[in-house]
Amino acid sequence: MESAKLKAEFADRVLAGLFVFVAIVLPLSVYKWLTIGFLPIFLINTAIGGILALCYFSRKKLRFETKSWVIAISFIVVGVCGAASFGLASNAFVFVVVCGFFCAEVWGRARALKVTFLFVLLLTIVATLLVTGIMSISEAATSHNHSAVGWITSMVPAVLVTLILIHSTSELKSKQRQKTYELYIQNKQNEQLANYDKLTSLPTLNIAQNRLQEAIEFAKQTATKSVLLYLDLDGFKQVNDTFGHDAGDAVLVTVAQRFNEMIRNTDTCCRIGGDEFLIILPNMQNVEPVHSLCQRLITQVRKPIQFNGHSLAVGVSIGVAIFPDNAINAQELRSKADEAMYRVKQSGKNNYSFV
Repeated sequence: MESAKLKAEFADRVLAGLFVFVAIVLPLSVYKWLTIGFLPIFLINTAIGGILALCYFSRKKLRFETKSWVIAISFIVVGVCGAASFGLASNAFVFVVVCGFFCAEVWGRARALKVTFLFVLLLTIVATLLVTGIMSISEAATSHNHSAVGWITSMVPAVLVTLILIHSTSELKSKQRQKTYELYIQNKQNEQLANYDKLTSLPTLNIAQNRLQEAIEFAKQTATKSVLLYLDLDGFKQVNDTFGHDAGDAVLVTVAQRFNEMIRNTDTCCRIGGDEFLIILPNMQNVEPVHSLCQRLITQVRKPIQFNGHSLAVGVSIGVAIFPDNAINAQELRSKADEAMYRVKQSGKNNYSFV
């Protein structure tokens, strides 16, 4: 949708440029008419100029496809008629390049090649007629090619139409880059929402599952252990019910910060929903440090949390499962840690238990 909109804007920009082109070039055609006498090309240029001007003023009402075809056909008609009137001294080949480039931008390569082929075919027919003598260039047109004024009046249109396309294409590419960047930012934001908890900024279950699987694979390759801690806050519901959800949010944010401060850079702490967390400890040579970590986690969580003049208190129940000692895969490891955590809940809370 955005791509179609940008292409429509590009076509409008080219049309606006061609309106300026007509305003400058038509007086040059009149000057040529007065200088070398009448040639059919002058009437054709005038007619094309009128059509482009009409399209410019009606551009908001016209379909994108209609405007694009008007521009492409205008290039073809001016180029072919110019070649028939002035031969090799015309701007025909400039218009071939410009037309092909314009078509590629608005329609893509396939149609651009077809239009360019048609353009070249028509020029080939004109060239054949001129070479075989069936059609000839007037003496006035030939003499015009040997004058400084003739060169100037031929070069100006070629330079103008090239500048128009350069400017329009540059604007199109700039907007495309901007849209690409905006899409990149949007994707990043969506990824952030999907993979990271908005409140605590901790990874969510999606990342937790990937990290846990990575930890298990690493343990298999290195003959080490990977440990999973399943943590559930104690007393969190009472905080929410007594002091409101803002107080509960403050507890979650503070607890998440405390968890993160006590684990290694290689460990991962995730919030998987509500007041439940996972801590993944890969590359463990033995499990003795896990006992110490669990004790420190419990101590830190129990420290009061200040909120609006109130001292909030919660605890944490921790279930610990070890790979490969307690499970053979990530799903089973999480299930075992969950079971261990519930045993703590049932036996008094605010403690930890290994499987």
